[in-house]
Amino acid sequence: MYYLTSDKGLKDPLPVHYLKDKVKSWGVSGDSVVMVPKDASFDELHVRRILLDWGFGEFKWQFTGFINVVRKEEMDEKSPELYRALKNLETDLKWVGLFTKKPLFEVSSDLRDLALHIKGLRPSGELAQMLNSNDGILKLVHKVRPDLLRIRLESIHLGDIEPSYTDEVRPLDLIKKYYENPRRVMWLIAVTRANFPSPWIGNLMKDSYNLLNTLCETVKRKTDEVKASIRSS
Repeated sequence: MYYLTSDKGLKDPLPVHYLKDKVKSWGVSGDSVVMVPKDASFDELHVRRILLDWGFGEFKWQFTGFINVVRKEEMDEKSPELYRALKNLETDLKWVGLFTKKPLFEVSSDLRDLALHIKGLRPSGELAQMLNSNDGILKLVHKVRPDLLRIRLESIHLGDIEPSYTDEVRPLDLIKKYYENPRRVMWLIAVTRANFPSPWIGNLMKDSYNLLNTLCETVKRKTDEVKASIRSS
């Protein structure tokens, strides 16, 4: 079920309850609560609970912000070049250090692996450097302490998987196909954190939202720089 206006007869899900002052409209898609923000650096927010493989019902919260850079109907001759330039910037967060763990943004290890198989893919640390030099982002990272933080471009068209998916079709083949002919340009920024019990869950929700929003501000700023460079060439 998917809808974008809340049903007053239903009790709001936890993410909507704690973020209601930031939410313009919300709905449900699969196992995710989908929210359209009133004023944010992302266009749409999906929040879902991920059950852990171990333990007794423990789970994590995953916040994913979607940034539409070029929608499908807006794609032009420059858009594939923009997609490939932005693909080089995909970034992950790592915690480094033996005793006192410190956050460090770096080029995605997945991207480095892909570069071995996709001609023209050149991983760049430019976005990671911008994030590492942003004290506001690092402060929020310390507050949330995400278990996983990934900044990715949409890389697979679901229509290439269903209903014609076969075992012979590898994920790498689908990513290469999308890299060569992207359908649209869209960032997906995901922040995942283990659940906090009440009363701290509200702070986790709000801090995760603020972290995601601040990350998206930087991603959009870097995207605009790349876009301006390509459009002027």
